[in-house]
Amino acid sequence: MAGTPRESMTHPGKMLPTVSRYAIRTYTDPRDLVLDPMASVGTTLIEAMHLGRYGVGIEYEAEWVAKAADNIRHAVQTGAPGRGEFYHGNSTALPALLPASCTGRSP
Repeated sequence: MAGTPRESMTHPGKMLPTVSRYAIRTYTDPRDLVLDPMASVGTTLIEAMHLGRYGVGIEYEAEWVAKAADNIRHAVQTGAPGRGEFYHGNSTALPALLPASCTGRSP
C-alpha cells in the first residue's frame, strides 16, 4: 500500500499488499467484486481499487474502519480506477450488512 496514510502501519496484523495484489490479479477480472470480511485497514480493498475492481470490506473495530476510510480516500485521490466501500460491523451477518448489489439479492 505504497503512499497510504501512516496510521495504517499501527495495525497488529498487517497484510502485505503484494499478497492481495497477486490473489486479485490471479482470481478476478477488472470490475469484479472483491470482498474482504475482516478488512482491518483496507489493504485488500485498496489493491482491488488500483486493479480496477470493486472492493468491499467489513471490519468490526471502529478504529480500523476510520483508517480504512482514509485509505480509500487516498486511493481515489491517487487515481485508483476501481471503487471501494467499507462497512462497520460483524462479518458473520454479511447479508444484513451489505447492500443487495453485493449479495446478489434484488432490492
